[in-house]
Amino acid sequence: SSLGGGGGGRILVQGKNFGLTDSNPVAFVGPTRCEATSWTDDAAVTCVTPQWTAGPVVVPVSVEVYGQKSQETPQAVFQFGSAKAATITALAWTRAPTDGGFTITIFGTLFGEAGAKALVSRPPGAGPPAPCRRTRWVSESKVLCTAPPGVGAHLPVTVRSKVGPAASSFGSVSFDYDAPEVTSISRSYGAIGGGMRLTVTGFGFGTERTPVAGVIGDTDCTRSAWVSDSSLSCTTPPGQGKRDPVRVRVGGQLSPLRRGG
Repeated sequence: SSLGGGGGGRILVQGKNFGLTDSNPVAFVGPTRCEATSWTDDAAVTCVTPQWTAGPVVVPVSVEVYGQKSQETPQAVFQFGSAKAATITALAWTRAPTDGGFTITIFGTLFGEAGAKALVSRPPGAGPPAPCRRTRWVSESKVLCTAPPGVGAHLPVTVRSKVGPAASSFGSVSFDYDAPEVTSISRSYGAIGGGMRLTVTGFGFGTERTPVAGVIGDTDCTRSAWVSDSSLSCTTPPGQGKRDPVRVRVGGQLSPLRRGG
């Protein structure tokens, strides 16, 4: 993904199956063909963005090869900006533990004067964006954010200046919290009918009472209760089988597989 103004900018589109040789691929920004598309290799093409009159607006980017067009994804997007609208173009340090505390450097334009506030979005359904523990305005193009506690991945970051509309990141310019991990479980067996209490221990379960779920095999626990960043209570669902993996889902992220036993 990239960010630009009214067209004529050059962007690199990365992916796969663009052709082992130059097969004259055509890149699109929204429904409009790029002014020029240059094949680089099977994983990259370059697009000169078409003219666009409205902004700011975010549109999908796609590539067509031999009549087959790539699917639209949340990461492959482009923003046509406005000369008067603040924009976020990049983040430095894009991942942190769930208790936060690391500094995110936010780059962009028109962040205004000192006094801007930065926020990190929460996963869908988990509430409004969380203010950074500390926001330090450096310049019109740079703001520092001490990450708040949180969970989830692909989270937009927002800068609200004292004047003008807020700027939010988009596409692949996003922030991730570490995925949860399971280190142990209180028991490795249970009744076929379910209903047994299981304590799942690990880390990255969140520092607030955010929605979490224990998962045994492919089935969510009948009831999951957050206890702490390192503990979850699960009421086992009905099921059968041996050594079903026990995982935790927090903010849309599943912990890596761990086998019971």
